[in-house]
Amino acid sequence: MAEIHARTWYEEAEEIPFEQIEYKKTGKAFNTYAIEIIKKKYERNKKIPFEEYNKSHREMHLLNFGSYVFPIKLIITRYEELKPLDIRLNEDVAKARCEERLNARIKMQIPEDAVILGSKIEYFVNEKSVMGKIYVEALENIGTKAKIN
Repeated sequence: MAEIHARTWYEEAEEIPFEQIEYKKTGKAFNTYAIEIIKKKYERNKKIPFEEYNKSHREMHLLNFGSYVFPIKLIITRYEELKPLDIRLNEDVAKARCEERLNARIKMQIPEDAVILGSKIEYFVNEKSVMGKIYVEALENIGTKAKIN
């Protein structure tokens, strides 16, 4: 296969509002329990006492005989309460978050074997948010395998 190296450009944009909502754990938790027997789930319906929460599952097989596991599971679902906090970011923190997200998103687009030649980030600030735009120039192999008839 022939190698064809070309200069390619990638760009991505992200907007970060100054008004943000962050969630903090309060320490309160609530568990619900269910039993699953051969893919049929039996659970007690309980109303979750929290409006905002994180949810996590844990499954445990109840009967084991040597290497054979019976299809009976106990499913524990844990809900942890979250408290929303309204925060206001300053311009520098918003720009730093914007740069972090832009770099993460642009890395997903660029092939692993590409060589990054340069990058530039431009910021546009208004009264409600920071808009960032990243431009990345890369040198990459754009050759493809094709059958010639």
